[in-house]
Amino acid sequence: MNAEILKNKIPQFIKDLHHPFAINSGFGIDALDIPAEAFCNPDSLERSSSAEIPSDLFKRIKVSNEWKVWSEVDSQLSEILDCQEALNTVKEFQFHININETSLPPSSTLDLFVQLFDKTRQMKTLTWEGTILKYEGQEQLPPSPIEQHFTLHNVQFPGVTTMILDPNMHFLVHMAPNLQSLSSPSDPDWVRWRRWGFPHPLGNPTLGLVKAASGASKLREFDLVALWTNELTSEFHQGFPVLETIQLHGSLDGFGPDGYEFGEVFNGTLEDISHLKALTKISLPFDQNPQLGLEFPDCEYCSAVEARKLARFELTHSLALSETVANIVVERLPKLKRVCFQRYACTAVVSGERPTWPWTGKLREYVLEASPRFRGYNESGMFEEEDPNGPVLETWEEDQVWFSQGGRGERNNGAADEL
Repeated sequence: MNAEILKNKIPQFIKDLHHPFAINSGFGIDALDIPAEAFCNPDSLERSSSAEIPSDLFKRIKVSNEWKVWSEVDSQLSEILDCQEALNTVKEFQFHININETSLPPSSTLDLFVQLFDKTRQMKTLTWEGTILKYEGQEQLPPSPIEQHFTLHNVQFPGVTTMILDPNMHFLVHMAPNLQSLSSPSDPDWVRWRRWGFPHPLGNPTLGLVKAASGASKLREFDLVALWTNELTSEFHQGFPVLETIQLHGSLDGFGPDGYEFGEVFNGTLEDISHLKALTKISLPFDQNPQLGLEFPDCEYCSAVEARKLARFELTHSLALSETVANIVVERLPKLKRVCFQRYACTAVVSGERPTWPWTGKLREYVLEASPRFRGYNESGMFEEEDPNGPVLETWEEDQVWFSQGGRGERNNGAADEL
């Protein structure tokens, strides 16, 4: 698309900007004689007839092929290439590109990507999400046409310090020599397959991302959602020379519902992580959401009071297990300064001391605060009230086991054989 055509309409990529100015100034944009000139040429007289255009309007640009044919993607990329102000000021590109064997990007589209990256070398953040190539009857991921084209044209991202990548886009990592932070989307396609108990039809693409990350010599933060296996963590034995923070989100392979089925994998994971010599912060893949106790668990035929007690037990068990795990982690990784569980709970680590948590030494009080005694109407509309002087858990015996000094929840002396 040439500049003359662009002058006569509002570029679609400007309409798609998630910037407050673009969202709230729709009518003003429509009223401009030559909207592209006003937005894309900072010296344009068109700007004098519009509201003051913010300098960060093009800071973040998104391109997606969802519900689009490739010619529409070409149009979006061409609009950006014709907008000098966008090329000069963009700091972050967000791409959501789905490809499969029946919808491969043509060379013309990939050429536009190459041109775009060549003209925006000041870009700091690159996000690339999208579904994995799916080929019927093939067990391994075939070579990506994007990877082949970018490699052929020697695409580089010299200014990029942050990447958020679907695992199948791992090849982009080595094109960013100054990469400092690497993460994955919150729930990659392959993780959902594994969570449901099925192997992904194209294997484990996350392994490719971990391998790529190990070769990023300036990487300081690695945040990955995965089903963590010892095959993945064994990659920590080499590379990652300056990695300070690792966030293992998702779940640990072998971590069963009762929390005590993963000792071998867990110990192997810690052994692998101990090879990360610069590591000072770790986030572990256990879900310690303090709001858990406020939810109705799946308890068929339970009363609201019984359901609340069950929720308290689940929370109590979860918090006690997390404390046990944290003690083992700090003992095995003595250089740590901070330990977290997913994104819900973090605590500082003082050298030579066990970490303390908001519930340390007062588990009963913490659980009751997070999950108060029930008084109200249940899901059937019947009023229920829990005995304010009754046990916190189902029985006084359980309270004794978990809340007494030296009980399972309060003893705070995590050992590997407890896992």
